[in-house]
Amino acid sequence: MSNKLINLIVLLVIVLLLALLSLPYITIKTNIDLTYEAIEFHTKDKDYMVQREVSVKGIYERAFFPRRARFIGTISIDGNNCFANREKSIEETYRFNKNGMCEISYAADKIGTLYVTPNMTSIVIFKRANNNFFDYNDTVVLFAPATNRKDAIAATEKRMKTRLKNYKIK
Repeated sequence: MSNKLINLIVLLVIVLLLALLSLPYITIKTNIDLTYEAIEFHTKDKDYMVQREVSVKGIYERAFFPRRARFIGTISIDGNNCFANREKSIEETYRFNKNGMCEISYAADKIGTLYVTPNMTSIVIFKRANNNFFDYNDTVVLFAPATNRKDAIAATEKRMKTRLKNYKIK
C-alpha cells in the first residue's frame, strides 16, 4: 500500500472515532406546545376520578443517546404551574433521569413525581399525599392523555412497567 492510502485510512479512522465519541454530547431539541385531556384517579378509591387539563409548553432536550433529558418551559395542571425547584420561576428547568423521572412541586408546596415519555407524548404524575412518605399503591395519579379512568389506569401501568416491576393498580 502506498503512504497516501495509509494516511487516508488513518485519517478516516480518526474522524470516525471523533464522530462516535461526540455522539453522547449531541443534543436534540424539540419545541413542545401541547394540551392534553387528563384523568386524575386514586389507586385504591375506584370512585375517585377527576378530569383535568395538562398544558406543556417549552423545549424538550435529550442527548443523542437518551440517558439524560431536560425540559425548559412550563407544565400546568388546570392552569396551575408545576415547579421543578423551590424558586418557582415562570420558566422551569425539569431535569429527567434515564427513566424520564423528575421530582416536582405543585399546588401549595405538594410534592409529586413526574414521569414523561420522550418528547412528552405522555405524562404520569404520582401525587404525594404526605410529603414525607410515598406509596405507589396508595396515591393519586394523574395521567395524560386520557379521557376515562380505565384507559388512564391501563396507560399508567404500561408506562410504569419498566420502572416498577409488575406494577398493577387494583
